[in-house]
Amino acid sequence: MAISHETSVCSTVQAPVGGQVDHDFFTFRGKRGEKVVLTLKPSGAGGTGSARLRLYGTRPRSAGGPLPLQISATLSFKGTHTAGVAGGGVRTGCLGDYCVSLRSGAGAYTTFARGSSVE
Repeated sequence: MAISHETSVCSTVQAPVGGQVDHDFFTFRGKRGEKVVLTLKPSGAGGTGSARLRLYGTRPRSAGGPLPLQISATLSFKGTHTAGVAGGGVRTGCLGDYCVSLRSGAGAYTTFARGSSVE
């Protein structure tokens, strides 16, 4: 199935506080075998430094470094999936304003939403 639909959610990862890195989480519901692509890009004037983009699950995927970052995956189970964004550490600076997009060939993109944040 072709990956033809996309939606984006924007947020901000704050500078590290006391050595702790800010993490933002996003969720979506997908089907087993559905192909998805997650992309992390800077938003506006923000989005400096490095970051890490992760897709959690039975076959986790991860990409890190300067933006943009991208992860492609075939979902291994039906249900709720979680993606995470973490800003760079104390040495690499913070991420700032960013947008995460989810592309999919089925309905996963329609359920993509911001979840929790750990600061």
